[in-house]
Formats: sequence, C-alpha cells, structure tokens
Amino acid sequence: MNWIGKIRTETIVTVVIFSVIDVFTIDGQEASFNWFEAQEICQGRGLTTETTGLSNKDSWTGRYIRLSQWIKIIGCYPDSNITNHYPRVVEIMERKSVGACQEICKNENSSTFAVKLNKCTCLKGLVNFDYMFEYSPSHCNYSCDSIDEIYSRECGGETAYNVYISDQDDSIMTNKSCMLLQCDHERRDPKFISSDCSHYYTKICLKQNSSNEQHIASNWSHSMERCKRSEPSSYMYGNLDLTNASGSCLSIPNGNSDVNWIGIARQSYAKIDQGWIIEDYEKAYFMLCQKCRAGKCTFSSCTDKINTKPFCSIKIQQIWIKILQRSYPHPSL
Repeated sequence: MNWIGKIRTETIVTVVIFSVIDVFTIDGQEASFNWFEAQEICQGRGLTTETTGLSNKDSWTGRYIRLSQWIKIIGCYPDSNITNHYPRVVEIMERKSVGACQEICKNENSSTFAVKLNKCTCLKGLVNFDYMFEYSPSHCNYSCDSIDEIYSRECGGETAYNVYISDQDDSIMTNKSCMLLQCDHERRDPKFISSDCSHYYTKICLKQNSSNEQHIASNWSHSMERCKRSEPSSYMYGNLDLTNASGSCLSIPNGNSDVNWIGIARQSYAKIDQGWIIEDYEKAYFMLCQKCRAGKCTFSSCTDKINTKPFCSIKIQQIWIKILQRSYPHPSL
C-alpha cells in the first residue's frame, strides 16, 4: 500500500456545563484571603473561583483585569493558513480579546496564536508564515472587546485571522505597555525600550517606504493605524527578537536609525478564572480583581484581604467549548 500526503483530521469537541458549590475554610477556621490565595485554593482542588458573587459577605469572584505579556503582531492571514495548520487547538472566548487568547494559548504551551472575533486558535508545532501569502490589514477589520486601544481593531476579519506571537522577556518586565526600538548606529547603542503608549515617535511599518517612515504619530495605536493606511498597507513591524536588539536593527526596512514604535505591545483585558496555575511572576500582571457582596460587585487590588472563605465552582460558570484537531496520514485506497 502506497502512502500519499493526504490528511485525516480527527476533531474532538468537549462541551462542559458548570455549576457552583461552596468550599471549606482551612481547618474549619475563618481566615482572610487575597484573590490569588482564594484562586489557589480552588485551583488545587480542580475547581475555579465562582463568578456569581451572591454571598451576603464580601467574597472574591473569578473575574479579573490583567495586563498581557508582550504580544508581537505578525499579520493578517487567510482562513486557510490557520484551518490547514496541524496540530492546533481552538477555543471559544467569552470576550473577543487578543490578550485573553494569548493566555489561553500559554496554557496550551503555544506561543503562536490567531484571533478571529471570539475564536482563539493556538498554533502548535512548527509555524512558518510566508509574507507572500499575507493579506492587507483591510481584510482583518473586526474589532475586539478591549479595555484599551492596544490591538483593539485587530481581531481578524470575515475571511482572515490576525496572527500573533507571545514573548516573555524577563529583562523587559515593566508596567509599561508599548515597545520602542532604538537603533543608534553612531553610538552603537541598539536596544528595546518599554514606554507609555501615549508618546510621540516615528514608527517602523512592516512594508516601509520613504513616504511613511518619518511620519510622527501621537501614540502607539495611532502609529499602527498610520501603517495600515499607508501604501503599501501593513502593520507595524512586530516579528523581532526581544533578546537581540542589534540583529533587529539590521533587519528593519531602510535602516531607520531613530527611536521608533514597533508592533510589540501588551494589552489590558478582562477574563474569568479557568482554574489554571498562576505563576508568581504572572501575579504582577494582574491589575484588578472582582469582589462582591449580595450581587453588588466592585474591582479592587488583587492583594486585598477578605475575611470570607473562598467560593468555588466545579469549573467556570458558562459553557466552555474546546476543539482539539489533530492530523494523521491517511493511506490511499
């Protein structure tokens, strides 16, 4: 029997409906917990922090607002580039968010991911996108459910996905959300600089030319829009190695030597606890967590203490759909 390059696809769909249960206090004694401690108690028992907030005492819920890790925009690609990639994991997000998709794919051990409205696709294995097959940004015109402007208009399109790569560089751990690249060849001081997103700088577009390279924009998001409206249209240059500023400077179009905005940033987003382990370094990214009393809820610091035992859910209180698609060689008949 001869084998040919046909692929048989196995799709596994898991649908789980969740309910809420009450969970103990430590050794039966009342104690005070911050959000991370409450989440860890629930997570350690295969549960998640509940989301209703119906207790008549202050209690933590599973809702939080956090800052993503660094996200590099790669481009806008046809549906087929994503749906034909194997293996991949597809999850349906509660909210359309680039940062939420990054968090989902981190827990799938995937650094490359694609977003199309509330569909998050984690691209596993070797991923190599050819810019020759890239769509213009006009094909990715869906907006996201965003707290800030970062990647707020890059949630795919009718026939396309926006593709991103995660980057966790411990040397650029900061509460600033947007990335600059300094290529000062005279002083030989190339470096990446994290910055507030509201400053005026020039930008580096992926498809740079003399007409768009020197235009100063009012902030990072405005710079992205200028690149998208330029001719040829593209995003800001994002596929750069944060550990190698010198090499990144050599790779940019037209050898621009100024300090420039690039297509690497971090997004603020809202999400619900899904029972994942939260590493210590990640806790610095959490901005606010929700606490409720009798259905009245507010967001506060995640390190505040509450003198109420944690309430946990069997899993998050919604329908969660996970589609795992794997490929196998299929023999010819």
